[in-house]
Amino acid sequence: MNNIIFLSKKLSKKKLLFFSSLFVLLSLSNFIAPFLSSFVVTQYMEGQLSENIKYLVIIFSIQLVFLIFRFFYEYSKSKFLFYTDFNLKSNFLGVLQEKNLTFSLTKNTGEIQYRMFNDIATMIRGVETFYINTPSILFTLMVVVFLITRISFLILIFSLIMIILLVIQFIYFQEPLKKSFEETKRIEQELVGEMNEHFDRIEIIQLYNKESSSLISFDLRFGELITKYLKQKKLNLLGLSFSSVIVQFWLIGISVISMILLSMGEISLGQFVFLAQIVYFLPTSVGALLNTVWEYQDCSVSIERYKTFTEDSQLNEGDTKIDKIESIIFNNVEVVLNNYAVSPEINLTVEQGDFVLIKGENGGGKSSLIRILSKLLPLESGEIFINHTELNKVEKKSLREHIAVATQRSYVFQNSLEENVFLEDGNKKVYKLMKQILSINSELTQKNVRVLSGGEKQKINLMRAFVRDREVIILDEPSSGLDQQAIEKLLEYLSVTKNKKIYFVVTHDNHFDQLANKVIQL
Repeated sequence: MNNIIFLSKKLSKKKLLFFSSLFVLLSLSNFIAPFLSSFVVTQYMEGQLSENIKYLVIIFSIQLVFLIFRFFYEYSKSKFLFYTDFNLKSNFLGVLQEKNLTFSLTKNTGEIQYRMFNDIATMIRGVETFYINTPSILFTLMVVVFLITRISFLILIFSLIMIILLVIQFIYFQEPLKKSFEETKRIEQELVGEMNEHFDRIEIIQLYNKESSSLISFDLRFGELITKYLKQKKLNLLGLSFSSVIVQFWLIGISVISMILLSMGEISLGQFVFLAQIVYFLPTSVGALLNTVWEYQDCSVSIERYKTFTEDSQLNEGDTKIDKIESIIFNNVEVVLNNYAVSPEINLTVEQGDFVLIKGENGGGKSSLIRILSKLLPLESGEIFINHTELNKVEKKSLREHIAVATQRSYVFQNSLEENVFLEDGNKKVYKLMKQILSINSELTQKNVRVLSGGEKQKINLMRAFVRDREVIILDEPSSGLDQQAIEKLLEYLSVTKNKKIYFVVTHDNHFDQLANKVIQL
């Protein structure tokens, strides 16, 4: 149950309630066809079918409305699940980026990404099953039980016996099946890791005119893992097949009992037709509920692994909101990479009007320091205070509302230059000014971002930071890719605005020395 609660925190509860309620309503359409068949048979037997043809038209029309409504519902639900899946994967990639200093970016990362993306896909199926489908299944089951009780109590007794058998089967297989799911996922992850590790060896296989899959027979570890994987798959299917056998026996039993009741005159032909169609919902609904429980075992494994990885994040999200950044204090701060301090201790107080240069050799932690400051990486040694509040206690979103960053790598999106710069937020006046400073002409504005040069991308990168117009502006190698004229105009702009801002500039370029009043040497 804790896993379901965890999953619900990642979702929009209003949308879940909306889709769940709609699906319950749509489940009523399941009973239109049985009712229609029963109505036709009854009217035909009584010789009144032609007189009541208008009712058939009405029933058909209602069914058509339900079908159209279901189409739009399925589309909306698919859209909701797609964005939920996308957001979970994006959040995971953010955590992966945060942890990229704690493991290699080859085999281990590939395994984790494959595992998490598969786990997220399982979690999304769980969302659809637990929050949307299950309420509808329960509602359908209650309606069917009510209708069957009104027609035949004998079928209800037989169904209760079948339900007891399914519950016994579930209790017996629950724990072994959960362990089997866990083992299957573990082996899948190991297989991906082996594929990554043997990436170069595939070339050897191909040079000897063998199929890539021949790697399985040439490498004993592959063969061992695949044998284990197929064994676990067999156990999974075996555990699930028992419930399928019981459900099939249930359906056959209901059909036999219905025919006996009809032959004895206990039910009418119309009731038989109606019963023959709705009783199908009884075992399928119960079977679906039990499959939901099996799926919960699978989903729980995925949620536990997702929680273990994401909640193991070293970043403290914090809950203190800030209205403005007036000061930043570094107290015995060290940049730690792979559990090793790569920088000397930093002790510095920065306030409005300060222009701070961050200098040092490559790999000395310059970019890592600004990522720590913006809470993209955890602070592992020392303390940083924002307005005398510990960085770890400051809410990440609130902090970033007051920081603008021009990253070392110039990121551009497949969109217009203006959309790239603003990202839905920015100062129009600064935008016009920066276009003049960085010589952004109409030709560049209309240019496809795919063919932009490195210098042109850097201009977009810088504009994005300046247009955001925040109290703290961080520039990582701002002169990279710029010509001398652009650098001079940029320096002039920084000189004019530095008294109103806090600037952190990571650079090897000595042009910025004239503006700095404080230096962090790494």
